[in-house]
Amino acid sequence: MEAVLYIIINKYKYDDSYLFESQGEDEALFIEYRKTLKVLFDNVAQLDKELTLALVQGMVSTTLQNWRGLPFQDIEVAISFLYLLGEAVPGFHCNQFTGGSDMVSPMCVLVRLLISSGVSTYGHSAVTLQFFETVVRYEKFFNQEPQMIPDVLVAFMDERGLRHQSPRVRSRVSYLFSKFIKCLKAHMLNFTEDILKRLQDLLVLCPTENGVTQASLLSPDDQLYLFEATAVLIVSGQFSGEKKQVLLKSLLTPVMRKFESLAQRMPLEPMEQKRHDIAECMNHAISRHQSDEQGLLEFNRR
Repeated sequence: MEAVLYIIINKYKYDDSYLFESQGEDEALFIEYRKTLKVLFDNVAQLDKELTLALVQGMVSTTLQNWRGLPFQDIEVAISFLYLLGEAVPGFHCNQFTGGSDMVSPMCVLVRLLISSGVSTYGHSAVTLQFFETVVRYEKFFNQEPQMIPDVLVAFMDERGLRHQSPRVRSRVSYLFSKFIKCLKAHMLNFTEDILKRLQDLLVLCPTENGVTQASLLSPDDQLYLFEATAVLIVSGQFSGEKKQVLLKSLLTPVMRKFESLAQRMPLEPMEQKRHDIAECMNHAISRHQSDEQGLLEFNRR
């Protein structure tokens, strides 16, 4: 059984020819192949849970302690199988993060090592994405160890996440960041104003030209995730009513001003494509307002 696990892990690795930024037929086939390997991994885990846990924990620990000298394939696959443990062993990750402070589970040790090792700075998009996917999957870990939250927030908001050079990474991280914030909003009080400041330039509402958002790293759809997350942060924070009004106003006022400016500009624009771009931007402004409302509704339901 151990030999089967090693075969699955090795087959799960990317090869050097895989194109991450322009995925074609070969890349799609490999993604499907990975799904098949995951099913095999799940089956092995059901047959011998203890062996699976021990092998994966050992591999992850060794890799995260030595990542600087390893190829990206080895690092990505180790983090991936840490991620996959949550599904392969039903209830495992929930049970691992529900103990008291005197009960440090093996999974807690691994997630802590994932964050503290610095592996998120590895310069490959596959490693970066798998890092964020994994910390969000195991968000319950941060209820036990909230002191680890600042390091993850910084990673989300710098060149590893929302400011990554790859549009594909930025897009996925936008969604994951929103999910992370919503899950852990009770722990975000001390970070809310700093988060709002760091995200300010990423939330600028701009017209698009030829489908590319100008002066913004994020697409309009990606920005919606950030707007919803920031609205949740503001409303769920233990601020006074007056302070919440000030923060919400700082979030919404630039959008409303931009909308008014575009509404005045649109009938004066002679070029049809420019008018189309302006209309798209105005529609995005409306979507942002709805996104903020969604954030408020989610909070009120809870």
